[in-house]
Amino acid sequence: MFQLIEEWSSTLPKWEVLERLNAHNIPCGPILSTREIIEDRSLVANEMVVTVPHPSAGSS
Repeated sequence: MFQLIEEWSSTLPKWEVLERLNAHNIPCGPILSTREIIEDRSLVANEMVVTVPHPSAGSS
């Protein structure tokens, strides 16, 4: 079953997979890239993404 799901889902953008599975009430969620996490407005608004000072690397 896992192989079939992987083969099917690898042919589509993750947001389309999410939409299709949600339409059938199948619990799921996307795996976000680091860039998607940093740029996600809801994560920033909920203070889950913050700037952290580092003594030698600076703030990031």
